[in-house]
Amino acid sequence: MFPIALFAAIAVNHARRANEDDARRRATSGATRIEDDRIGEIGESISRQMRREARAIERARSTEMPDLVELCDVFDVAVRDRTLEDDLCGWIEEYDLLDSRRCRIVVNASHAESRRRFTIAHMLGHHYYHRDMFDRRAGQGANADRSYDQKEGSPWWNPAIGTACKRRANTFAMQLLMPKPIMLRLMEEGLDAARIAERLCLSERVARMRMEMLRN
Repeated sequence: MFPIALFAAIAVNHARRANEDDARRRATSGATRIEDDRIGEIGESISRQMRREARAIERARSTEMPDLVELCDVFDVAVRDRTLEDDLCGWIEEYDLLDSRRCRIVVNASHAESRRRFTIAHMLGHHYYHRDMFDRRAGQGANADRSYDQKEGSPWWNPAIGTACKRRANTFAMQLLMPKPIMLRLMEEGLDAARIAERLCLSERVARMRMEMLRN
């Protein structure tokens, strides 16, 4: 038979292990709750930002001349003018080493205001739809020549952004700068493409394209 002292030692050892296991379970449970809470906070923060962006776009689409710099700021996108070669409209780049969400649109300062506005809207469209394709370390964001195609060899050229991406960014820009309700109202007032372009500070060619889209 085992001596009483040995039974006591075994009982104490089992009790210690049970306490340790219980403490470990409580710690794990607490850490899981903290992690779940943190994930929930991040998710809610993302949801709030998405709601802010959606409201900002709706406000911009309710006016004939939206403030594009103010709109970009809602998306954490800075806008800078810079003198570039004439056949380059600009680009969008990641620039914040500490926060990869921060981007910057560089627009050709030598271009007319109508083209600069469309370039900003086009680049914001790339940010809106193609943000996950940007790579600061590889120097890949999105750029645009005068036809709003990617210009290989220029800063922030991105081989992942092709013709389909260009069309989507262009559509975003047109719907932002020439919202359907405003365009229909101006067309009903009898304004032609030239007068609409002047009214909205856009090129006549872009205004004509938008009018044709709405008529079809």
